[in-house]
Amino acid sequence: MRRKSLALLTAILSLPSFSEAAEMPPSACEVRSLTTVTPATAGFGVSRREQSLFVLSKPVGRTMQVFIHDRRDRQERCLTCTAVPSGPAVDRNKGSASFLADGEHIVLEVEMEAHPFEGLVGKPGDGWFSDLWVTDLRGDRWWNLTHYPHGAKDRYGVLIPEGSPDGRRLMWSELFADGGRTITGATSWGQWRIRIADLTFDASGEPHLGVPQTITTPDTTWYETQSWSHDGRFVMFASDAGLTTPLGMDLWVHDLVTGENQNLTRTPQSWEEFGDFSPDGKLIAFMSSECCAYRPTDDRKTLRSELYLTTRDRAWTRRLTHFNDRDHPDAKDGPGGSIVTKLRWSEDGTRIWFERPFYNLNGRALGSWLMELSFAGACGRQL
Repeated sequence: MRRKSLALLTAILSLPSFSEAAEMPPSACEVRSLTTVTPATAGFGVSRREQSLFVLSKPVGRTMQVFIHDRRDRQERCLTCTAVPSGPAVDRNKGSASFLADGEHIVLEVEMEAHPFEGLVGKPGDGWFSDLWVTDLRGDRWWNLTHYPHGAKDRYGVLIPEGSPDGRRLMWSELFADGGRTITGATSWGQWRIRIADLTFDASGEPHLGVPQTITTPDTTWYETQSWSHDGRFVMFASDAGLTTPLGMDLWVHDLVTGENQNLTRTPQSWEEFGDFSPDGKLIAFMSSECCAYRPTDDRKTLRSELYLTTRDRAWTRRLTHFNDRDHPDAKDGPGGSIVTKLRWSEDGTRIWFERPFYNLNGRALGSWLMELSFAGACGRQL
């Protein structure tokens, strides 16, 4: 695959850290309810065209598989549990799936057919030795978009592919070197970059990627794609820009027109990730460890986090959940705390869906829910 780097202007805007914001959010952003949808882990997507339709991941035996979940009848269908011509092998891990804008196709990570670290990496959350794939809603037709090298000395992979709102582009995080970086309590994170490429479909329905551009910031090795703004001008990513460890990562917003990068959170002692723009572009929902005792020098396994909401200029910030407050009703099924992960707004701005792994008092994982938070009004689509 040909590669093209664009020299992009980096501008770190002088904004307060989110913990310093003092203004009050509108009443429409009061939390009305918090409910569970279905067990899910390793990323999910919701169709913009049919908001009751989710694509999500669950373990089947020791392998992560991808399912379609319909909230209208609570029925689920596995897309990847049966071998199909041109599709990935059943024993390969799949995840981080999301719908493309047409609502008829799904993009996802799939573990490579073979690689040097079988059984050690390959889960969707790793990204190592995985390729980008596209399939249809039935799982009948499959296309491998990337075909990265996977020899003994190669280090390639992908994380969190996200299609643009107009369906014309695809964004993903790309691993291209190991970097020799080993993090306490985790494997090597490696050297990553953000890639964006045109996405087209030919007359036969086969998807094709154009030559990708690269988004980077100085002094950065870790990048993770987050989301697109609804107008397609801005993209969000998490990174360790200017930090000594990814374990204190911040959220950044990149302007595709000007090339400017804005550090949205700027909290080196907290972990911020999984941000999403509201439909009107005025708000950003995200996860943060600001709530909890975790610090970047700690073992990654001790990470706990909550769901937060802030404005683009951080005029106000609100904590939306209390999973890690042991006496709070939110914490009833996770006595050892929880982590908020992948999240998405509803198109009408009244809800946020997110994944929530939860733990016992010894830190052992008990499960992971896809959850729905409902606001008092159209919080994310203000007039």
